[in-house]
Amino acid sequence: MRIAYFGTDAHSARVLRRLVDGARERWLVRAAVCPPPPPQRPYPLEREARALGLATVHAPPRAVRRADRDWSPVLAACAACDLGVVYSFGYLLPAPLVRSFALGALNLHPSLLPRYRGPNPIQHAVLNGDDETAVSVIEVHPDRFDEGDVLAQRRLRVGARETASELGARLDEAGAALLMEVLADLTDARARRSRSQAELGASRAVAPSHAPKLSFPDRFLRLDGPARAAYDRWRALESEALLRVRAKGGLLAQVVLADEPREDAHAGLAPSPLAPAPGDAALSPDRSRLLARCADAWLPVAALKVEGKRECSADAFANGYLRAKPGACVRGVFEVASAGEVPPAR
Repeated sequence: MRIAYFGTDAHSARVLRRLVDGARERWLVRAAVCPPPPPQRPYPLEREARALGLATVHAPPRAVRRADRDWSPVLAACAACDLGVVYSFGYLLPAPLVRSFALGALNLHPSLLPRYRGPNPIQHAVLNGDDETAVSVIEVHPDRFDEGDVLAQRRLRVGARETASELGARLDEAGAALLMEVLADLTDARARRSRSQAELGASRAVAPSHAPKLSFPDRFLRLDGPARAAYDRWRALESEALLRVRAKGGLLAQVVLADEPREDAHAGLAPSPLAPAPGDAALSPDRSRLLARCADAWLPVAALKVEGKRECSADAFANGYLRAKPGACVRGVFEVASAGEVPPAR
């Protein structure tokens, strides 16, 4: 079985490496296809493919309208391949390309389909506080993303403190193993295990949903809601998560959270006649954490990077922006609602 592999990012590069290492004469990856790279910056998949000695070819530029894209170089590079395998590619494979493979094409998708179709299923699973997700091997649908019949799924638990990048690495490993199980007996997987997503959704009472890319406003942690929701948003976004500091006209700050939210009884703050309000902040008594107040609890912040500045510790931030003793609550350090919430799954 000769495979053409389609991907872009570090996730697809990891699975490609596993696929090549696990071949054992059962299959052979003949070509790797990825988008045209930015100048002097090949995508992770292209770098990995070159390291593995694979022929690489670029898909048409995404800026070109779908109807006008020229896939002929890809068709030529894949002419000797029997099967297409897609993971984190970002393009719909055109029908002529899918039909050119004698065995069709498979897509590896990191979600419990039909939940979280689309480009960002890992982030949305973490952001929504899901305690379970999956990897799915599905048939490629030439007209719609992530809607093909499911050949196999493997469920994974999501840790309460696990970030999207940590979960993504585990999903890559589980997905590579599941994909190789399917490839080892593709005929049986299609004949005996294939199920439509409508059937799977009905059996679990789960409606299809979409996981769109997150926009800039989606990156803000909302301090006017539950602290757990803000913490889950940070786990999904990690270094991209933002708060707005009220000082100096409203500075943006990237934040690194240290742990799960803390209740008042465990924050170690000095008694105050006024109840803390969302947006307040305090330096912990041991000076190791900046505590940012949400509606119901505190977010322990380990470090911040204010725009135009280097990343600094909680203690350094407090010295520059709070000017208060450790354990003392300072009012209104952060904007409460800097941006709109992430759109609900649809």
